Amino acid sequence: MPRTHTFSRAPLLGTTVEVQVAARSKTARTVADAVLAEIVRLEHVCSRFVPDSELERWKRGEVARPGTDLTEVLRRVHALQVGSGGAYNPCAGAIVERWRAAEATGVPPTDDELAHLAAAIARPRFVVDPVPRPVDDCTALDLHALGKGWIVDRALGAGLAAVDAAPDLLVVNAGGDLRHAGTVPVRAEVADPVQRDQRAAPVAVIPLRDAAIATSGRARQGFVVGDVRHSHVLDPRTGRPVDHLASISVVAPDAVTADGLATVLGVEPVDRALALADAHGVACLVVDRAGRLHANPAWSDLAGAVTTG
Repeated sequence: MPRTHTFSRAPLLGTTVEVQVAARSKTARTVADAVLAEIVRLEHVCSRFVPDSELERWKRGEVARPGTDLTEVLRRVHALQVGSGGAYNPCAGAIVERWRAAEATGVPPTDDELAHLAAAIARPRFVVDPVPRPVDDCTALDLHALGKGWIVDRALGAGLAAVDAAPDLLVVNAGGDLRHAGTVPVRAEVADPVQRDQRAAPVAVIPLRDAAIATSGRARQGFVVGDVRHSHVLDPRTGRPVDHLASISVVAPDAVTADGLATVLGVEPVDRALALADAHGVACLVVDRAGRLHANPAWSDLAGAVTTG
């Protein structure tokens, strides 16, 4: 196999994006340049952190008919919010802001406050037919929890399309949202979400080939209100932090699916998360707040491939 070349750029998508390509030097550079250029392009389509992105202009009413790319991701976001019964909510930032205010004051929000905030965002604030159109205040609308995986998929596709022959290995990793293509698998690690030491050994290692992995969880982030630390993962249906698990990892055929399901399953009780993973045909690993591992059969099969391989 040709040498594996690694390229990185930051900040992109609010993180460091790393691209690995196993190919001759010139080919590897061509592929990586195409991957990174597509991420930059799509960041200007659907990022809430780029003031003049197409998404932000659409939210302000300056774009009546969004382009093909923004239309696609908005349709996916709408479908996931509805299909998950609100376990995924692109306007959950309104609840996040309330918890940030609680950090500043040291006083947690009341149950009534959280219930009111959750109810206010329960219904989608935009429609998608015949074209995506806001029907309520979309100021807090954030596509990141699904959009990052969608961009990773599109970027990987752009990299493959940039050359005549596909490289033996292409990996696009955007802050843990990782997509692989090629004949040579990679070892994907799940960081220990309980240990504070970033040098701690991973809690799991699996082979990844022509698939994607995404992890959601508290890791080293969280809200500290008074002297109580809460997960930064919030259930948008209740407004409350998800404190029963430390992280959840999902392996799926593409990054948008892995990203979206990690968000949805990450607010469910462990048993229900694993059952839903089975129903969706994806591999899933849950690390609970005590550091115990819970895996569905598909994940166990992958982990066994590393053990015996």
